[in-house]
This record gives sequence, structure tokens and C-alpha cells, in this order.
Amino acid sequence: MQQCAKQSHTPTCLLISCCAPAGFTTAVAVLAAVHQVLPLHIRWVCQQQPTDATVPNLAAAGLDIEYVVSPSQEELPVLYRGHDAFLFTSHYEAWGMPVLEAMACGLAVVTSSCFGVDTFAAHGRDCLMAQPEDVAGERLKNAW
Repeated sequence: MQQCAKQSHTPTCLLISCCAPAGFTTAVAVLAAVHQVLPLHIRWVCQQQPTDATVPNLAAAGLDIEYVVSPSQEELPVLYRGHDAFLFTSHYEAWGMPVLEAMACGLAVVTSSCFGVDTFAAHGRDCLMAQPEDVAGERLKNAW
């Protein structure tokens, strides 16, 4: 009997920031903690490339980040596909369109509980949801 060779796959996580990177200090802390256990490749879609000045501890986190700066609207659906998860760490969203777009593309979503997302997603049903700035994921630990 032949054994199937394990294919190595580095999990990929997608981040989207439209304007100022609010909440991305939390995203970097969460990804750094996960990265210690499970190495990740992160694709960060943004209008301006983040720096340590805009997102403290970004360089020190040692993350494998690929930046995609100012993609066109036509490129966004392609950028959403092909990832294992979407991380959204906003503190407040009127609607949460990036989360909805990620769900529409079939991505597993880990999000903060923020007003807009709470209107269409529920923890444990559509996504994993934690409180803003909950780097330790206390709510996620009790998801099952």
C-alpha cells in the first residue's frame, strides 16, 4: 500500500485595512501569538503600507507579511480567495463590509465584536468572534 505524502501548506491569513489601521495593533499581537504555534503567511491589503509608526510592534512581531497596496476594486475578489482565514480586528464598524465580503468568498472569519458585524454574524454560527483588544481570545477558548 502506498502512503500519501503530506503536502506542506503554510496557512494564510488575510487582513484588509481601508483607511487608518485602527485595531491593527490587536491584529499584529494576535497573529504574533498564533505564529508562535502555527507559522502563517499574512496577506495585508491596505491603502498605505503600515509601519511601526502607524502600527506599534509591527516589525518586532517577526511576521511573514505580504503587502498589497491600493489594489483596484476588480482585484479585490481575487485577493479574498485562496486564504485559510480572514482576521478582522476593528473596534467599531457601521457595517463591516470586509467581513461580509470574506464570508461571501468562503473564508473562515475571526472577527472582533463590533457594531456592524454584530448585525449579520454570530459567534459560533458564522464566525469566531472576540471582544475588541482580546488578544488572548478568551471567548474563543470557550467556543466549543
